[in-house]
Amino acid sequence: MAITVDDIRNKAFGRKVRGYNEIEVDEFLDRTADALKTAQDRSRELEGQLHATAEQLAYLKGLETTLRDTLLTAQRSADDTVATAQVRAQQLTASAQESVAAIQAEASGRIEAAQKQAEEIIAKAREEADRLLLEGQEKAEEQRSRCKAEKDAHEAFRQKACEMLSAHLADLRAGESV
Repeated sequence: MAITVDDIRNKAFGRKVRGYNEIEVDEFLDRTADALKTAQDRSRELEGQLHATAEQLAYLKGLETTLRDTLLTAQRSADDTVATAQVRAQQLTASAQESVAAIQAEASGRIEAAQKQAEEIIAKAREEADRLLLEGQEKAEEQRSRCKAEKDAHEAFRQKACEMLSAHLADLRAGESV
């Protein structure tokens, strides 16, 4: 059982002969009661502080748990985001590579088709050039033949005309001498 300040202040001792000095005992009891009251007040104050500190500690522990959980959640979320981003990056890379391969294949096909078309055009142009050259050579030969024939005909006509003129001149000269 705890002794209170009032227990000390109200304590009455029995009287005996040759006992303690009553005034000194009363003063000592008063000082003891005051010291006990101060100690009890301080104890209550410290208990209040302890209670407040305990509440703060509980709050901080709760906050620590919340922060830890939040950090773990954030870490998991970041890990998930990174993993998702890596998967998406791989998908995009694969898609881009497929697109590049398709574009290269299409470009190769177009290049081959263009080369084939160019070769066909060049072959047709060569055939046409050869045909035109042959045709030109034939026409030139024909012209040469015609020119030679005309030249020969002209030469024959000139010789015949000269012979005729010479014969006619001879006839004229012979007719003058008669």
